[in-house]
Amino acid sequence: MKDNSKSIQYNSIEILRIIFTFAIIVFHILGIIDPKVEVYQYCRHARVIVEFFFIISGYFVYKTFLKEISLKIFIIKRFIRLWPVLFIGVLLITLQEHIAFYKALPSMIMLTSLGFKNCQQVLGYCWYIYVLFWVSIFYGCLIKTIKDKIKLSVIILLLIYMGLMILTNDHSMFVQTFKNFFTIFNGGVLRGTIGLGIGILIALHFDKIKININKVFFTLVEIFIFSYLIAQIFFVSAKNVVNTTLVFIILFSILFICLINNWGYFSNILNKFNVLKISKYCYSWYVVQCISKNILSVEKLNNIEYFFLSLFCTIVFGILTYHFIEKPGTKFLSNIFFPQSETLVDVERERERVISLADWWLRRFGACAI
Repeated sequence: MKDNSKSIQYNSIEILRIIFTFAIIVFHILGIIDPKVEVYQYCRHARVIVEFFFIISGYFVYKTFLKEISLKIFIIKRFIRLWPVLFIGVLLITLQEHIAFYKALPSMIMLTSLGFKNCQQVLGYCWYIYVLFWVSIFYGCLIKTIKDKIKLSVIILLLIYMGLMILTNDHSMFVQTFKNFFTIFNGGVLRGTIGLGIGILIALHFDKIKININKVFFTLVEIFIFSYLIAQIFFVSAKNVVNTTLVFIILFSILFICLINNWGYFSNILNKFNVLKISKYCYSWYVVQCISKNILSVEKLNNIEYFFLSLFCTIVFGILTYHFIEKPGTKFLSNIFFPQSETLVDVERERERVISLADWWLRRFGACAI
Protein backbone atom coordinates (compact mmCIF):
# COMPACT_ATOMS: atom_id res chain seq x y z
CA MET A 1 0.00 0.00 0.00
CA LYS A 2 2.60 2.46 -0.98
CA ASP A 3 0.86 4.36 -3.68
CA ASN A 4 -1.50 7.14 -2.65
CA SER A 5 -4.61 5.69 -4.22
CA LYS A 6 -4.35 2.50 -2.24
CA SER A 7 -3.52 4.37 0.97
CA ILE A 8 -6.61 6.54 0.60
CA GLN A 9 -8.84 3.58 -0.20
CA TYR A 10 -7.81 1.53 2.84
CA ASN A 11 -7.30 4.22 5.47
CA SER A 12 -10.62 3.24 7.04
CA ILE A 13 -9.38 -0.34 7.41
CA GLU A 14 -6.12 0.90 8.94
CA ILE A 15 -8.13 2.90 11.49
CA LEU A 16 -10.01 -0.26 12.44
CA ARG A 17 -6.70 -2.11 12.79
CA ILE A 18 -5.41 0.50 15.25
CA ILE A 19 -8.60 0.48 17.35
CA PHE A 20 -8.84 -3.31 17.42
CA THR A 21 -5.14 -3.79 18.20
CA PHE A 22 -5.42 -1.59 21.28
CA ALA A 23 -8.66 -3.32 22.27
CA ILE A 24 -6.85 -6.68 22.33
CA ILE A 25 -3.92 -5.19 24.27
CA VAL A 26 -6.31 -3.69 26.84
CA PHE A 27 -8.12 -7.04 27.06
CA HIS A 28 -4.87 -8.86 27.82
CA ILE A 29 -3.68 -6.26 30.36
CA LEU A 30 -6.95 -6.47 32.27
CA GLY A 31 -6.68 -10.25 32.21
CA ILE A 32 -3.22 -10.04 33.80
CA ILE A 33 -4.40 -7.64 36.51
CA ASP A 34 -7.21 -9.95 37.54
CA PRO A 35 -9.27 -12.21 35.28
CA LYS A 36 -12.13 -11.92 37.76
CA VAL A 37 -12.11 -8.13 38.00
CA GLU A 38 -15.45 -6.63 36.97
CA VAL A 39 -14.07 -4.35 34.25
CA TYR A 40 -12.45 -7.39 32.58
CA GLN A 41 -15.89 -8.92 32.12
CA TYR A 42 -16.91 -5.81 30.19
CA CYS A 43 -14.10 -6.29 27.69
CA ARG A 44 -14.44 -9.99 26.95
CA HIS A 45 -16.00 -9.41 23.55
CA ALA A 46 -12.50 -8.34 22.50
CA ARG A 47 -11.92 -12.03 21.72
CA VAL A 48 -14.06 -11.60 18.60
CA ILE A 49 -11.60 -9.04 17.20
CA VAL A 50 -9.38 -11.93 16.09
CA GLU A 51 -12.15 -12.95 13.69
CA PHE A 52 -12.19 -9.39 12.34
CA PHE A 53 -8.44 -9.54 11.69
CA PHE A 54 -8.86 -12.87 9.90
CA ILE A 55 -11.55 -11.39 7.64
CA ILE A 56 -9.36 -8.39 6.79
CA SER A 57 -6.38 -10.67 6.08
CA GLY A 58 -8.47 -12.98 3.88
CA TYR A 59 -9.54 -10.03 1.74
CA PHE A 60 -5.96 -8.92 1.17
CA VAL A 61 -4.75 -12.49 0.59
CA TYR A 62 -7.01 -12.72 -2.45
CA LYS A 63 -6.07 -9.20 -3.58
CA THR A 64 -2.42 -10.25 -3.44
CA PHE A 65 -3.01 -13.17 -5.81
CA LEU A 66 -4.77 -10.86 -8.27
CA LYS A 67 -1.30 -9.43 -8.96
CA GLU A 68 -0.29 -12.77 -10.52
CA ILE A 69 2.10 -13.50 -7.66
CA SER A 70 3.37 -17.07 -7.44
CA LEU A 71 2.57 -19.22 -4.41
CA LYS A 72 6.27 -19.55 -3.59
CA ILE A 73 6.79 -15.78 -3.51
CA PHE A 74 3.61 -15.35 -1.46
CA ILE A 75 4.83 -17.82 1.19
CA ILE A 76 8.27 -16.21 1.36
CA LYS A 77 6.81 -12.71 1.67
CA ARG A 78 4.40 -13.87 4.38
CA PHE A 79 7.30 -15.40 6.27
CA ILE A 80 9.41 -12.24 5.89
CA ARG A 81 6.49 -10.11 7.09
CA LEU A 82 5.65 -12.14 10.19
CA TRP A 83 8.77 -13.92 11.39
CA PRO A 84 11.38 -11.31 12.55
CA VAL A 85 9.22 -9.69 15.25
CA LEU A 86 7.70 -13.01 16.27
CA PHE A 87 11.13 -14.62 16.66
CA ILE A 88 12.39 -11.78 18.87
CA GLY A 89 9.21 -11.87 20.98
CA VAL A 90 9.49 -15.61 21.56
CA LEU A 91 13.23 -15.34 22.22
CA LEU A 92 12.78 -12.62 24.85
CA ILE A 93 10.10 -14.56 26.71
CA THR A 94 12.21 -17.72 26.46
CA LEU A 95 15.12 -15.91 28.14
CA GLN A 96 12.98 -14.06 30.68
CA GLU A 97 11.07 -17.13 31.82
CA HIS A 98 14.04 -19.55 31.49
CA ILE A 99 12.25 -21.82 29.04
CA ALA A 100 14.32 -24.56 27.45
CA PHE A 101 15.22 -23.64 23.88
CA TYR A 102 13.94 -26.91 22.40
CA LYS A 103 10.53 -26.23 23.97
CA ALA A 104 10.42 -22.74 22.45
CA LEU A 105 11.62 -23.86 19.01
CA PRO A 106 8.13 -24.78 17.65
CA SER A 107 6.92 -21.28 18.53
CA MET A 108 9.94 -19.74 16.82
CA ILE A 109 9.16 -21.52 13.56
CA MET A 110 5.36 -21.00 13.81
CA LEU A 111 4.38 -24.63 14.43
CA THR A 112 2.39 -24.22 17.65
CA SER A 113 -1.38 -23.66 17.85
CA LEU A 114 -1.93 -26.04 14.95
CA GLY A 115 -3.18 -28.99 16.98
CA PHE A 116 0.17 -30.71 17.57
CA LYS A 117 0.48 -32.23 21.02
CA ASN A 118 3.32 -31.42 23.46
CA CYS A 119 4.03 -28.04 21.82
CA GLN A 120 4.55 -25.45 24.54
CA GLN A 121 2.83 -22.11 24.00
CA VAL A 122 5.54 -19.50 24.64
CA LEU A 123 3.38 -16.61 23.44
CA GLY A 124 -0.14 -17.90 23.80
CA TYR A 125 -1.85 -14.91 22.22
CA CYS A 126 0.34 -15.25 19.11
CA TRP A 127 -1.65 -18.32 18.09
CA TYR A 128 -3.38 -15.94 15.68
CA ILE A 129 -0.11 -15.32 13.81
CA TYR A 130 0.72 -19.02 13.44
CA VAL A 131 -2.77 -19.82 12.20
CA LEU A 132 -2.77 -16.80 9.88
CA PHE A 133 0.48 -17.95 8.26
CA TRP A 134 -0.53 -21.56 7.59
CA VAL A 135 -4.18 -21.02 6.72
CA SER A 136 -3.16 -18.22 4.32
CA ILE A 137 -0.89 -20.70 2.56
CA PHE A 138 -3.73 -23.23 2.41
CA TYR A 139 -6.09 -20.70 0.85
CA GLY A 140 -3.28 -19.52 -1.44
CA CYS A 141 -3.01 -23.07 -2.80
CA LEU A 142 -6.78 -23.13 -3.40
CA ILE A 143 -6.75 -19.77 -5.18
CA LYS A 144 -3.86 -20.76 -7.44
CA THR A 145 -5.33 -24.19 -8.18
CA ILE A 146 -9.00 -23.31 -8.72
CA LYS A 147 -9.33 -20.51 -11.26
CA ASP A 148 -13.12 -20.63 -11.55
CA LYS A 149 -14.59 -18.15 -9.04
CA ILE A 150 -17.84 -20.07 -8.58
CA LYS A 151 -16.08 -23.35 -7.80
CA LEU A 152 -13.67 -21.57 -5.47
CA SER A 153 -16.55 -19.86 -3.68
CA VAL A 154 -18.44 -23.14 -3.22
CA ILE A 155 -15.38 -24.86 -1.72
CA ILE A 156 -14.75 -21.93 0.64
CA LEU A 157 -18.40 -21.89 1.70
CA LEU A 158 -18.20 -25.62 2.47
CA LEU A 159 -15.05 -25.06 4.54
CA ILE A 160 -16.72 -22.23 6.47
CA TYR A 161 -19.83 -24.34 7.03
CA MET A 162 -17.75 -27.30 8.22
CA GLY A 163 -15.80 -25.08 10.63
CA LEU A 164 -18.98 -23.56 12.05
CA MET A 165 -20.62 -26.96 12.49
CA ILE A 166 -17.61 -28.34 14.36
CA LEU A 167 -17.27 -25.28 16.59
CA THR A 168 -20.99 -24.98 17.35
CA ASN A 169 -21.02 -28.55 18.66
CA ASP A 170 -19.02 -27.21 21.60
CA HIS A 171 -20.43 -24.64 24.02
CA SER A 172 -17.05 -22.86 24.13
CA MET A 173 -17.23 -21.91 20.46
CA PHE A 174 -14.60 -19.33 19.39
CA VAL A 175 -13.10 -19.44 22.89
CA GLN A 176 -11.23 -22.75 23.08
CA THR A 177 -8.45 -21.81 20.67
CA PHE A 178 -6.04 -24.58 21.65
CA LYS A 179 -8.61 -27.37 21.85
CA ASN A 180 -8.75 -30.13 19.25
CA PHE A 181 -12.19 -31.22 18.06
CA PHE A 182 -12.59 -34.83 16.96
CA THR A 183 -8.83 -35.22 17.57
CA ILE A 184 -7.68 -33.58 14.32
CA PHE A 185 -9.58 -30.27 14.00
CA ASN A 186 -7.87 -27.53 15.99
CA GLY A 187 -10.09 -24.69 17.27
CA GLY A 188 -7.69 -21.93 16.26
CA VAL A 189 -7.23 -23.35 12.77
CA LEU A 190 -10.99 -23.61 12.35
CA ARG A 191 -11.42 -19.97 13.42
CA GLY A 192 -8.75 -18.95 10.90
CA THR A 193 -10.39 -21.02 8.16
CA ILE A 194 -13.75 -19.35 8.79
CA GLY A 195 -12.41 -15.79 9.05
CA LEU A 196 -10.00 -15.90 6.13
CA GLY A 197 -12.63 -17.67 4.04
CA ILE A 198 -15.16 -14.89 4.67
CA GLY A 199 -12.54 -12.28 3.73
CA ILE A 200 -11.76 -14.07 0.47
CA LEU A 201 -15.47 -14.35 -0.38
CA ILE A 202 -15.84 -10.60 0.19
CA ALA A 203 -12.93 -9.97 -2.19
CA LEU A 204 -14.47 -12.32 -4.75
CA HIS A 205 -18.01 -10.99 -4.80
CA PHE A 206 -18.30 -7.67 -2.94
CA ASP A 207 -15.25 -5.67 -4.01
CA LYS A 208 -15.60 -2.48 -6.11
CA ILE A 209 -19.37 -2.71 -6.33
CA LYS A 210 -21.37 0.38 -7.29
CA ILE A 211 -24.86 0.53 -5.80
CA ASN A 212 -27.43 3.14 -6.73
CA ILE A 213 -28.75 3.66 -3.21
CA ASN A 214 -28.75 6.90 -1.26
CA LYS A 215 -25.39 7.43 0.43
CA VAL A 216 -27.19 8.54 3.59
CA PHE A 217 -28.60 5.02 4.07
CA PHE A 218 -25.15 3.40 4.01
CA THR A 219 -23.79 6.17 6.22
CA LEU A 220 -26.34 5.26 8.88
CA VAL A 221 -25.52 1.56 8.47
CA GLU A 222 -21.77 2.22 8.84
CA ILE A 223 -22.17 4.45 11.90
CA PHE A 224 -24.61 2.07 13.58
CA ILE A 225 -22.47 -1.05 13.11
CA PHE A 226 -19.23 0.74 14.01
CA SER A 227 -20.76 2.24 17.19
CA TYR A 228 -22.42 -1.04 18.13
CA LEU A 229 -19.21 -3.05 17.80
CA ILE A 230 -17.15 -0.52 19.77
CA ALA A 231 -19.79 -0.42 22.53
CA GLN A 232 -19.99 -4.21 22.69
CA ILE A 233 -16.21 -4.65 22.75
CA PHE A 234 -15.40 -2.02 25.37
CA PHE A 235 -18.49 -1.32 27.45
CA VAL A 236 -21.03 -4.13 27.43
CA SER A 237 -20.71 -7.15 29.69
CA ALA A 238 -19.97 -10.35 27.78
CA LYS A 239 -22.49 -12.74 29.28
CA ASN A 240 -22.76 -15.00 26.26
CA VAL A 241 -19.67 -14.82 24.07
CA VAL A 242 -20.68 -17.87 22.05
CA ASN A 243 -24.02 -16.71 20.65
CA THR A 244 -22.91 -13.13 19.98
CA THR A 245 -19.77 -14.09 18.05
CA LEU A 246 -21.66 -15.00 14.88
CA VAL A 247 -23.66 -11.77 15.10
CA PHE A 248 -20.44 -9.76 15.38
CA ILE A 249 -18.88 -11.58 12.41
CA ILE A 250 -21.92 -10.84 10.22
CA LEU A 251 -22.07 -7.19 11.29
CA PHE A 252 -18.34 -6.65 10.81
CA SER A 253 -18.51 -8.25 7.36
CA ILE A 254 -21.25 -5.77 6.37
CA LEU A 255 -19.22 -2.86 7.76
CA PHE A 256 -16.09 -4.08 5.98
CA ILE A 257 -17.92 -4.30 2.64
CA CYS A 258 -19.23 -0.76 3.10
CA LEU A 259 -15.78 0.60 3.95
CA ILE A 260 -13.86 -1.01 1.08
CA ASN A 261 -16.48 0.23 -1.40
CA ASN A 262 -16.86 3.72 0.12
CA TRP A 263 -20.63 3.37 0.14
CA GLY A 264 -21.31 5.89 2.92
CA TYR A 265 -20.09 9.31 3.98
CA PHE A 266 -18.66 7.75 7.15
CA SER A 267 -16.23 5.61 5.14
CA ASN A 268 -15.38 8.62 2.96
CA ILE A 269 -14.48 10.63 6.06
CA LEU A 270 -12.36 7.83 7.54
CA ASN A 271 -10.50 7.38 4.27
CA LYS A 272 -9.36 11.01 4.37
CA PHE A 273 -7.25 10.32 7.47
CA ASN A 274 -3.83 8.97 6.53
CA VAL A 275 -2.97 6.81 9.53
CA LEU A 276 -0.36 4.57 7.91
CA LYS A 277 2.35 6.20 10.04
CA ILE A 278 0.56 4.84 13.10
CA SER A 279 -0.91 1.57 11.82
CA LYS A 280 2.53 0.34 10.73
CA TYR A 281 3.28 -0.28 14.43
CA CYS A 282 0.21 -2.48 15.01
CA TYR A 283 1.93 -5.82 14.41
CA SER A 284 4.87 -4.96 16.67
CA TRP A 285 2.50 -3.69 19.38
CA TYR A 286 0.57 -6.93 19.22
CA VAL A 287 3.63 -9.18 19.54
CA VAL A 288 5.64 -7.30 22.21
CA GLN A 289 2.77 -6.67 24.62
CA CYS A 290 4.11 -9.60 26.64
CA ILE A 291 7.34 -7.77 27.54
CA SER A 292 5.69 -5.31 29.92
CA LYS A 293 4.09 -8.23 31.77
CA ASN A 294 7.52 -9.58 32.71
CA ILE A 295 9.02 -6.17 33.50
CA LEU A 296 6.24 -4.71 35.63
CA SER A 297 5.02 -6.31 38.85
CA VAL A 298 1.29 -6.52 39.46
CA GLU A 299 1.90 -7.00 43.20
CA LYS A 300 3.93 -3.78 43.61
CA LEU A 301 1.54 -1.53 41.66
CA ASN A 302 -2.14 -0.86 42.04
CA ASN A 303 -4.44 -1.81 39.18
CA ILE A 304 -4.62 1.67 37.62
CA GLU A 305 -0.84 2.21 37.77
CA TYR A 306 -0.16 -1.21 36.28
CA PHE A 307 -2.71 -0.69 33.50
CA PHE A 308 -1.36 2.64 32.26
CA LEU A 309 2.33 1.74 32.74
CA SER A 310 1.81 -1.54 30.88
CA LEU A 311 0.00 0.25 28.04
CA PHE A 312 2.73 2.90 27.84
CA CYS A 313 5.51 0.28 27.82
CA THR A 314 3.74 -1.69 25.08
CA ILE A 315 3.48 1.42 22.89
CA VAL A 316 7.15 2.34 23.41
CA PHE A 317 8.47 -1.21 22.98
CA GLY A 318 6.33 -1.66 19.87
CA ILE A 319 7.68 1.48 18.22
CA LEU A 320 11.27 0.50 19.07
CA THR A 321 10.67 -3.04 17.83
CA TYR A 322 9.34 -1.76 14.52
CA HIS A 323 12.35 0.50 13.87
CA PHE A 324 15.07 -1.83 15.17
CA ILE A 325 13.65 -5.30 14.46
CA GLU A 326 10.68 -5.39 12.08
CA LYS A 327 11.80 -2.87 9.47
CA PRO A 328 15.50 -3.85 9.23
CA GLY A 329 14.62 -7.54 9.70
CA THR A 330 12.19 -7.61 6.79
CA LYS A 331 14.64 -5.65 4.64
CA PHE A 332 17.48 -8.03 5.50
CA LEU A 333 15.40 -11.13 4.70
CA SER A 334 14.06 -9.54 1.51
CA ASN A 335 17.62 -8.97 0.30
CA ILE A 336 18.41 -12.64 1.02
CA PHE A 337 15.36 -14.12 -0.70
CA PHE A 338 15.01 -11.48 -3.43
CA PRO A 339 18.55 -10.18 -4.08
CA GLN A 340 17.58 -8.66 -7.43
CA SER A 341 14.50 -6.79 -6.27
CA GLU A 342 16.37 -3.96 -4.58
CA THR A 343 18.69 -3.61 -7.55
CA LEU A 344 15.76 -3.38 -9.95
CA VAL A 345 14.15 -0.71 -7.80
CA ASP A 346 17.37 1.29 -7.78
CA VAL A 347 17.72 0.94 -11.56
CA GLU A 348 14.15 2.12 -12.08
CA ARG A 349 14.69 5.11 -9.80
CA GLU A 350 17.92 6.01 -11.59
CA ARG A 351 16.19 5.70 -14.96
CA GLU A 352 13.40 8.05 -13.83
CA ARG A 353 15.99 10.51 -12.46
CA VAL A 354 17.90 10.56 -15.76
CA ILE A 355 14.70 11.04 -17.78
CA SER A 356 13.54 13.92 -15.58
CA LEU A 357 17.00 15.53 -15.73
CA ALA A 358 17.10 15.20 -19.54
CA ASP A 359 13.62 16.66 -19.77
CA TRP A 360 14.68 19.64 -17.63
CA TRP A 361 17.74 20.28 -19.83
CA LEU A 362 15.67 20.06 -23.02
CA ARG A 363 13.09 22.49 -21.72
CA ARG A 364 15.66 24.97 -20.49
CA PHE A 365 18.21 24.93 -23.30
CA GLY A 366 15.64 24.19 -25.99
CA ALA A 367 13.86 27.37 -25.01
CA CYS A 368 17.16 29.28 -25.07
CA ALA A 369 17.93 27.98 -28.57
CA ILE A 370 14.56 29.14 -29.84
